[in-house]
Amino acid sequence: MNKVQELITDPIAPKYRYIYVPLPHGNAMAGTYVSMGGGAAAMAEVGSSGVGGQRFEVSTDDVAGILFLPDDADVEHDIDVAVLWSSDQTTTDSYTWDVNYGEFTINTTAVAVPATALDTTIAADTSVATANALQQTAWGTITASTLSGTFSDGYLHLFEVDPSAVGGTPSSDVVVVYGVVFRYQPRKI
Repeated sequence: MNKVQELITDPIAPKYRYIYVPLPHGNAMAGTYVSMGGGAAAMAEVGSSGVGGQRFEVSTDDVAGILFLPDDADVEHDIDVAVLWSSDQTTTDSYTWDVNYGEFTINTTAVAVPATALDTTIAADTSVATANALQQTAWGTITASTLSGTFSDGYLHLFEVDPSAVGGTPSSDVVVVYGVVFRYQPRKI
């Protein structure tokens, strides 16, 4: 099918689709919150908004989540990843968010902390001068044809977020992550 035929077949199809995956905000075990992988990231309220996020106090804090990649995701194209976060500071501090991922075969692979870095890492992000402003990082990328398939193909994808380079003072600043946004191209059917 050539480009003209594609446009005639589906002239208004979006180029990208998006998935937002909120982070699990820790696991309640023995009355305390613990993060998956390392550190002691815990739930924190953002300002007095009543909205919570995963607080990061040191660069060893991390948290993981689960992605059910939809059936229409074309793994033959890049899949982009960004982090949604905020800081309670009115100064501009720089943060570098690392996202690792892992692909697991359902009913076969043991769950483990994801260890594969994005093929294109997320660039450092500088906080804006508005306290608790919702921010999105630049896009990082999982290169086309890296993943084997979608959830219906028998694959589950885990991801882990941690701040590798931290500006400011996270031990006193309230730096929180809300979740991760995945951007993908749908398959042509």
